[in-house]
This record gives sequence, structure tokens and C-alpha cells, in this order.
Amino acid sequence: MDLIGNDDLDCSEFRDRAGVNFLNLRGDQAPSASVLTKAIRVAVYYVRLIRYAATAKPRIFHILWNNKFDAFDRTLLTLYYKWLGKKIILTAHNVNAGIRDTNDTAFNRITLRIQYSLRIIFSSTRRR
Repeated sequence: MDLIGNDDLDCSEFRDRAGVNFLNLRGDQAPSASVLTKAIRVAVYYVRLIRYAATAKPRIFHILWNNKFDAFDRTLLTLYYKWLGKKIILTAHNVNAGIRDTNDTAFNRITLRIQYSLRIIFSSTRRR
């Protein structure tokens, strides 16, 4: 199993566990970084993730949560995974957090509908 994480998850519990290949694609996520540094590290992460997906041996991708850009992650990135022949398992922690946060939009619902229709298995830890 490949586990994608960041510096905070880069520990012996993952590195030394048999059957787990820890990949630190996110790097440092310090909130004190400048806006420019944050923008660059997000872009670098997406490039690394897209490159990883193209060469990854695992056929199943289990997505626990979206990354920085929900609309991109829900649509184009998920379509890219499907185009590569990956099966998608999606755990939805909040089926539509926009309803919960009272900032739901038609665009939000459309991108959610696309993402949920592209997954193979849908498991929800909390329905809303």
C-alpha cells in the first residue's frame, strides 16, 4: 500500500511498517509560511501527485479528503485517475459540507455530483 502524506506524517510508524510505502509528496505544511511559499508548495504537490498517479502500481486509490482545490479534485483530478484506469474509493466525511457551513452553491453541488458519480465505493462517516 502506498500512503501519501506530509512531513507531519513522516514517522517510523509508517516508514517501518511492512506493506506500507510512505510517500512524502506534500512536504512541509507549516502555516507560518508566506503566501508565495504556500502557493508554490500546493502547485508542487499537485505536480507530484499527478506524476505519481501516472506511474503508481496500486490500482485502487482511496481518497480520504480532497486537497486544496475542491472543484479541481472533484472533477478533473478524479477523471484523470479514472482515465488512468484507477478504481476510486471515496470516504466522504461530510457529504456536502456546504450545507453544514451554510455556504452551499449550485457549483458546489455540481462538482460533488461529478465526484460521487466517478467513485467506485462510497462510504460516509457522517451523512448530511
